[in-house]
Amino acid sequence: MNALSSSTIESSIAVIRIEHAKKNILNPDLLKEIISLLNEYIGKKIRCAILTGSGDSFSAGYEINRLEGDFSVKSELSEKNKTFLQQSCEAVELLPYPVIAMIDGFCIGAGFELASCCDFRIASPESRFGITPAKIGLVYPSSGMKRIIRIVGETFARELFLTGRLFSAERMHQRGFLNDVVEKEKLYDFTLQLAGELCDNSPVSIRGMKKAFATLANIYEFSAELTALTEESLVQGDLSEGVTAFYEKRKPVFTGE
Repeated sequence: MNALSSSTIESSIAVIRIEHAKKNILNPDLLKEIISLLNEYIGKKIRCAILTGSGDSFSAGYEINRLEGDFSVKSELSEKNKTFLQQSCEAVELLPYPVIAMIDGFCIGAGFELASCCDFRIASPESRFGITPAKIGLVYPSSGMKRIIRIVGETFARELFLTGRLFSAERMHQRGFLNDVVEKEKLYDFTLQLAGELCDNSPVSIRGMKKAFATLANIYEFSAELTALTEESLVQGDLSEGVTAFYEKRKPVFTGE
């Protein structure tokens, strides 16, 4: 069952918490809730948002048995040639106020990309990070790859995507993905202090500079050839084998077909 809770602190800070029973796994219903909630806050007194998870995860990734349909821009679930994951990432990036990802636990795959859309990323030392499409036979969407390359650089992005390894918070901090690593018991207070500092700044400046960052990034400008790489991987045998192996808890046997 999907769950998304929200609250406000002193009317200016929104706290949005993903509370999915299965390690905060993402799917269209949950992503639509995130988009709707973020849009609901526009025009109100909110000046900063904190996006976080519950339990032992920020988000452990996308609901794997829905990849074939949900990751296609041709799906009935997509709009304007963008999947719901892409739409939710865009919603975060285009918000007129800063968003802080507060991470405690697993931040994997689509959850990793969702965190990458935020303006700041703060994590506990116990957190673990990874992008794992190579483990299941998926060509990750180019928009997500470009976003992550822009943050960590191409050298480390290749290591992330091509190995599918999980990395420590310390390593992600060294590579520029995380702004800070803070002890678990101090994580919330540290994040709240940063949010308060951001709320004191000019909304006009913040709004304009966030729009400038989004425009300069040009995340969704790609050729049809790049989009086709993901589309083709969704119907090939490697993805079917990867998903089956995941549920059977065994090592996949990929054939490259």
